Amino acid sequence: IGGSLVGTSATFSNHVSANTLAVVGITSIGGSLVGTSATFGDHVSVSSLGVTGNIGVGVATPLARIHIAQNAIANIVSLTDEANVSISFENGQNFSLTLEGNRALSNPTECVPGQVGSIFLVQDGSGSRTLSYGTNWEFPAAEAPTLSTSAAAVDRLDYIVRTSTAVQAILSQEYS
Repeated sequence: IGGSLVGTSATFSNHVSANTLAVVGITSIGGSLVGTSATFGDHVSVSSLGVTGNIGVGVATPLARIHIAQNAIANIVSLTDEANVSISFENGQNFSLTLEGNRALSNPTECVPGQVGSIFLVQDGSGSRTLSYGTNWEFPAAEAPTLSTSAAAVDRLDYIVRTSTAVQAILSQEYS
């Protein structure tokens, strides 16, 4: 396919290569995008993929590998600072939380095995805030990490969902 494709329903087999690929109203690309119908088999390679509709709702197993030649961007979703911080992995893959007190990061909801992402944990102007974790969070040596305590310190919690009730994570500390 040279140039661009725009449509409401499409099926692709083998290799698709295009400078721009825009699909409007899709329900699936290999079963992994949502919104009237597009199915890709084997290999998809595009410089720009524009999708109108929801992505990642009703996720199924993709049929193919997706090659991204430039970059992929996932928004950073702000979490609400409260005693028990709720997080739904349906809302994004990267998150940010500024701690204004000692907090507990609840077990995440909408966990899909294979999902990966990061949570930026920022100390407020006072610092010394602590974070505990729900039972579904798993850490190396079964030991929950301690956050950096400097005022305005930024730590990053990277995670991968192993099962719907097991999220493996590791903390990188003191970025700023």
